Amino acid sequence: MTRVTFTNLLNKGLDLYHQGRFEEAYQLMTENAGHVPRNDAQVYDFRASLACRAGRPDHCLELLTEAVMDKGCWYSQEYLTEDDDIRPAAALPGFARLLDVCAERERQARDECVSDVLHARRGARDVRSPLIIVLHGNAQNAHIAQEDWGAGEHELDMAFVRSSQIIFSDAYVWTDLDRGTADLKEQVGKLRGSGELEGREVIIAGFSAGARLALHAVLNDHVRADGMVLVGPWLPEIDDWLDPILRAKDRVRGARIICGDRDEDCLPGSRKLHEALDRAGVPSLLRTVGGMGHDFPDDFTVTLPSLIRGLLDRDGR
Repeated sequence: MTRVTFTNLLNKGLDLYHQGRFEEAYQLMTENAGHVPRNDAQVYDFRASLACRAGRPDHCLELLTEAVMDKGCWYSQEYLTEDDDIRPAAALPGFARLLDVCAERERQARDECVSDVLHARRGARDVRSPLIIVLHGNAQNAHIAQEDWGAGEHELDMAFVRSSQIIFSDAYVWTDLDRGTADLKEQVGKLRGSGELEGREVIIAGFSAGARLALHAVLNDHVRADGMVLVGPWLPEIDDWLDPILRAKDRVRGARIICGDRDEDCLPGSRKLHEALDRAGVPSLLRTVGGMGHDFPDDFTVTLPSLIRGLLDRDGR
């Protein structure tokens, strides 16, 4: 049975979008988004974009107006003024009002945004169990990451770090590596200060751009990690990072990399990373999932505990 998450739903919608099947994608999001943990601002935005692409700019504006005026969402000025998907709606009466409201909300949100960590575990802290520090993907947040990584579905102790780089309502990115590294170090410091890291093994994990930051932090000794779990790692600088990867043997015990065979942006980098870690003597496994794009495997939350146990075995395999 396919496990449906917000990430999975968005990917299905994007597949339909790229095929020009805008009405089908609109119906998919409208009928299903309410059944999974989600970012409402992102749902409204995607539905509005699809409506506009399907030739309904009036409905696009209605959806954006509902999101902003009724739900309190905001979108960036760059998006509202430059995105081709909603451009026909931008010429309609009422759009200028959305620009003004969003401009003030964006300014305030960017001024006030700080990083955070959301801790999820079933019982009391157990020093015999590792702590998995998870970094969300771009345009995600800690709550969506919790769903993707199955917090509460297994016994793993997980801490979900949220970026301080906000791009629209409740959507965060790791675009600036230096700022993202500072966020990660700050939250790891808080975990250390509260005693969460004392005597425990630590796994650094991430999805997409979060996996990129996780790898960057480990390679540059910004965080201590016994292992890495990287899902759909987006690694645009992989060729520039090969030298530090080849020196990674003393920095991490092992790695697990998961990527879909349809993930054209991330599979080449995943393969290069796996090969470089192997050359460096760092035990790693690359799981290429057939038929999967930029997503998590259907069995991910079921197999994650055994994956972590295998990663922390002394030989890392």
